[in-house]
This record gives sequence, structure tokens and C-alpha cells, in this order.
Amino acid sequence: HSKLIAALCSRTKSQLRDTAKAYVELYGKELRETVKKNASGDYGTLLHLALAPPDVYFADIIDLACGGMGCDHDALIELFVCRSNDEVAAGKRSWEGRKDKSLIDYLGGELGHSYRDLNALILKVIAGDRGDGDGVDDSELDAQVAALHDECSKGAFSNFDEAKVIDIIVKNNAPTNATLAERDENEHGASLAADLKRKCGTKFAEMLSAMLLASPMEFLARSVEAAMKGFGVDGGALARVLAGLDGKRMAELLAAYESKYQKSLAVALRGELSGNARQAALAWLKALQDPSAGVEDVTAQEVG
Repeated sequence: HSKLIAALCSRTKSQLRDTAKAYVELYGKELRETVKKNASGDYGTLLHLALAPPDVYFADIIDLACGGMGCDHDALIELFVCRSNDEVAAGKRSWEGRKDKSLIDYLGGELGHSYRDLNALILKVIAGDRGDGDGVDDSELDAQVAALHDECSKGAFSNFDEAKVIDIIVKNNAPTNATLAERDENEHGASLAADLKRKCGTKFAEMLSAMLLASPMEFLARSVEAAMKGFGVDGGALARVLAGLDGKRMAELLAAYESKYQKSLAVALRGELSGNARQAALAWLKALQDPSAGVEDVTAQEVG
């Protein structure tokens, strides 16, 4: 296992894809499936998911979240909050090709009536309606702040318009939503996230609040910390989050975690994990900090 970790967890995602191709050529077997048979538990989950290309990782998380008893709403929220429109579209194609069925229909059945609002929000993201880009668009912020405040101020006998709230928050990119939340708090003396939590279902409010943050990595930092709190460690959640990150995103997560909790994520994991899981996670963190500072994306090209 030490050799396996050294071979796999010290490589970037693009290098692992090359390794997987070479493995098929040499041995006529899929590397992911071979690893899955020989590495078990949370440690095996980390390796198996780390070897997945982004679209396959997306499909794997859908299966992990919905394939057992009940639905892991946290895994779905993490997936759809932290992926771009293009990544969601590619992941959707991968899952539907694997299952030969509609992802939208599948999620609707898994989430059911109790989580219909969360489902409506996820469907908007799947439709590609989410805002992107890095700049803040303040052209509609005043109207959006007023509209959201009106909805959150409605009394018990008034209908809260979930669709209006979804349209506003999904339409904006992350920096614009962060500015929206800040402006709402300054104008009304309470956080928008708290107002939404008071009016919405727990998981629906959680996803809306995650989309109000300036960076999805702030939300993942919370998820990682939550997995290490309480009695025992949720190693599956840690493996799921860490395995889905590439170099840039890993660097952003490490920065967000350290800024928020004033401690290194590597130090925190070292204290909470043990055995192969700890060795693999720490090696993975180190490999994906991307010492090339993004140069690999330019230099690593197909020979043709």
C-alpha cells in the first residue's frame, strides 16, 4: 500500500490519466478497477475517485450519493455548488451514458417531494443557468436585495416564492452573490443566510447559502471541517471532497481552510486520520498544491 500511495497520490490529475492509459496498454486492465479490488475503505475510495476524470468523478458521486439507503444530500450539494456549467454538462452526459436514463428524472425520484425545493435548485444548475465569470455585476443588486428581503419578511400566512429566490441566486456568479449577501446584511442588519435558513428547508437553505459565498472552496472548507468534528471522523466525506480537486482548486481549498480555521489542513488531517488513509490524504494534498503554478496546463499537451 505504501508503494501504491507513492505511485498514485504523488501525481497530478493529468499525470494519473496518462498512468491509467499506460496501464491499459501494458496489462489490458483498467487501473481504477484494479485499485478498487485491492484498496478498501475510505482509503480505497480516495484512490478510486482520484483516478477518475472530472466527468467520471461527477457520475461516481451521483451514484455514491443516491445509490444506497436514502440520499446523501451533502454530497449532491457539494457536487453542484463546486462545478461549473460545463463540468455539470459533461458529468451529466457521463452519468446518462453509463445508466442510459435521464439524470433529471433520477434525481427527482431520489429527492422526492420532501426535497422538491432542493431539486428545483439543482435542476436550474443542471440546465446551465448558473452565472459564471469573476467580476461583480451590480446592475441588478438593489432590486435583488429588495426582492429577497421581501420574500424573507413574509409572514406565516404568505407564500414564500422559492422560484424567485432560486432565479436570483442561480443567475448571479459567486462574486456577485457574495456582494449581494454583504449588501443585504448591511441594509437590514441580519445575514441573508440566516433569513433563508428561517424560511427554507434545511438542505435547500444550505445550498442557497453555499452559493452566496465568494468562492465554492469556502464551502468545501466548511465541509471538510464538519467531517472532522464530533464523535469519529467521516472519512468517506473527506475522501469524496479531496479526490475531486485538481491543483488550482486544492490550493484554493488549503488557503480557504487555513484562513477560516487558522490551521493547516494537512496538520488537521494528520491528527484525525490514521494508517493508509492518512498517508494517502497527506500525499494527495502535497501533490495537488501544484508547484508549477498552472504551467502544467500549458506544457502538458498531446504529442499530436
